[in-house]
Order: sequence, then structure tokens, then C-alpha cells
Amino acid sequence: MRTPVAILLLSVSAFLSSCGFVQRSFKSSEPPVITVESARAQAAQPADAATIVYVDVLAENPNPDDLPILSVTYTATLLSGGETFQTTGTRVGQATISRYSAQRLAIPIPVPVSALANPTSFEIRGEIEYLRPSAIAQTLNENGAGGSRRSFQGSGTIGGT
Repeated sequence: MRTPVAILLLSVSAFLSSCGFVQRSFKSSEPPVITVESARAQAAQPADAATIVYVDVLAENPNPDDLPILSVTYTATLLSGGETFQTTGTRVGQATISRYSAQRLAIPIPVPVSALANPTSFEIRGEIEYLRPSAIAQTLNENGAGGSRRSFQGSGTIGGT
């Protein structure tokens, strides 16, 4: 009796493997490599009370499949003279890191113009939420479980535009 059950299980597993179901459902992938490159301030008008600082983050995909970015959450700190300005935010992904490629993301940070009066440095840390290329990851995301996350952090000096 055990021999027919073993043969049946072996046949089913061979069939599932041959049709690619297992490979598509459990495809593994490497997380993206995230690098904080620089920050630049948008030119402000004299009457403006605030301006936008864009922090450029490079996300590199070492995989043979695209990685859609779902969101970017961050905490940014600006250090200007003796003053500190800190803000947190979330940016909707609106980008896909193509296979074996890189995608530059500009993270917008609204800041008071006075925070940029002196030479200003910045620190940023956060997470990029992305969707792994597998049927299981897509199903989990569609049902509210979210995607995979990759942390990043960096610092530098803010340049003008």
C-alpha cells in the first residue's frame, strides 16, 4: 500500500516541478542595494517660507526580474549652524528598479528656508518597501501583507540647484 502512495507523491511533485509552478511561486531574489548619493535644495523665492530639499537615493537591482518600489519611508535631519530641523515622511514608490539596473529616487523633504541659511548638512535613514518577483509575494501584497523592506542611511552636505 505504501508503494502506490509514494509513486503518486513522486509523480505529483515531478509534474509541479516540470510546469514551473514551484519556481514561479518560490523564486528567490536579492534585496536591492541602496546608496544615499547627495541632496540639493530647490531654488526658493524671497517670499517663500519653505523650500524643498531633494535627497537622491540610488537603488540597484542585482536580479533578473524587475523590483517594483511600493513606498519609501524616511526620517531626515538637517543641521544648520547650531539649529536642527527634523522631519519624517512617506513617499509612494512610483518607480520600478529594472532587472540588472539602477533607479534614482528623489526623496522630497519640505524645510523652512531659514533652515538652509548657513552651510547645511543632512542625515537621512529609512526603508524602501519593494515587491519580490514571486507569485506568493504578489498574493501577500494584494491581500494587505505589504512587501519586503530594505533599510538605508546616509549623510552629506546640501548643495544648491
